[in-house]
Amino acid sequence: MDVETKGDTPDQGYSRSWAAPGEIDTFDQFVEDFHAGRINPDDFKRFRLQHGIYGQRQHEVQMVRVKIPWGGLTASQLDRLADVAERTPRRTGHVTTRQNVQFHFVPLADVPDLMRSLAEVGLTTREACGNTVRNVTVGHCAGVCPNEPFDPTRMPPPSRGSCSATR
Repeated sequence: MDVETKGDTPDQGYSRSWAAPGEIDTFDQFVEDFHAGRINPDDFKRFRLQHGIYGQRQHEVQMVRVKIPWGGLTASQLDRLADVAERTPRRTGHVTTRQNVQFHFVPLADVPDLMRSLAEVGLTTREACGNTVRNVTVGHCAGVCPNEPFDPTRMPPPSRGSCSATR
């Protein structure tokens, strides 16, 4: 089936990598330092929230939120999210109201490897929660509807780290 799209690249922006492997290495080191008692729980909480990782009430498990800019994913990114869901205890991912995906009950020790797996396809957990600029949600026809007033998928993406806010 042929679908009319605006412009010559219908997935412009979706295949861009948002991942920064060095940040994942830093997260991994923070987890190690936290378990060794070198980082206090409050400092670790602030750090993990900046990286899209929420603590849960259950001991040593986390909710991992994956940032999906524009709510758009490539086929390989969708495949990877399915793979991640298969590896989590509930084997389920949840799509949020802000077009992100989150996974619950992930053991903290497994989070860095999960983040690396996401990074391989350009996905990140960075700034998926906390004091950050959130996704702008758009309709399911954004970028493909010939009658829309403007194409929001062609808006320039923010540069990496430009939307960070810490308190």
